[in-house]
Amino acid sequence: MELTKSQKMEFYREGFLKIEGAVPRVMVAAARQAINAEIGKGTRHAFADIRAMPVITDLFNETPVFALLESALGKGNLQCQSNGAVKLNYPAGVGTPQRDPQLATAGPPLRTGGHLDGIAKARDFLRGTAEESGYSRDFTAFAVVYLDDVPASYCGNFTVWPKSHHVMEDVFREKGHEILLNYMPDVSVPEGPVQLTGEPGDLILAHHQVIHTAAINACPDIRYAVIFRARHVDIGKNGMDVFTDIWREWDGIRAEIA
Repeated sequence: MELTKSQKMEFYREGFLKIEGAVPRVMVAAARQAINAEIGKGTRHAFADIRAMPVITDLFNETPVFALLESALGKGNLQCQSNGAVKLNYPAGVGTPQRDPQLATAGPPLRTGGHLDGIAKARDFLRGTAEESGYSRDFTAFAVVYLDDVPASYCGNFTVWPKSHHVMEDVFREKGHEILLNYMPDVSVPEGPVQLTGEPGDLILAHHQVIHTAAINACPDIRYAVIFRARHVDIGKNGMDVFTDIWREWDGIRAEIA
């Protein structure tokens, strides 16, 4: 299974793509059972005992997820996943308003409230909890697998700012990616945030340079997801240069926009 030309072009424009039913429901159910068994042991956050087990990693390695993403990166360019991040977004208290201050502003100029992954050390430095600042670029794409219904906004949704990958590329070309040493810069983005809804087994692919966050969960149910940070085989060689050349690791996308 591969992404179609129209899907690749949508990913190029928007920086993300939702694919319905990419993961079989039987595998989704097995992953949820494994997670719930860990919760029953008193585990709520790290899930270290299962994140590298096949019941989790097979969601990426042994489903159409791998082939779909590989078609965007190019044949043979995608590494298998050795672990997945189990992400549960627990409900807020009863009566929590269905709004989120970090998502409130809808248009430019906008301080998004979102972030890029890999710059937590810069945040910790600014908070005074780290001795030095830093950031990294250690993955190529998100592959987010929903394990339950996310039926509406403010249900803990994976949330993205469309087209922000292009914005950040321009920012880094102008100012250098070293500005991440001071955490997220103020940026003007063309569109407000999109809270992605979905059903169990739905897949969200997103470029590593898309600004994103998790919405608050004002719904009654836990939001279950596994997030894979997928890597190109040459990620170490390409390093930080990809901040200013965001399609270097995307042969399948570049072939469509050439």
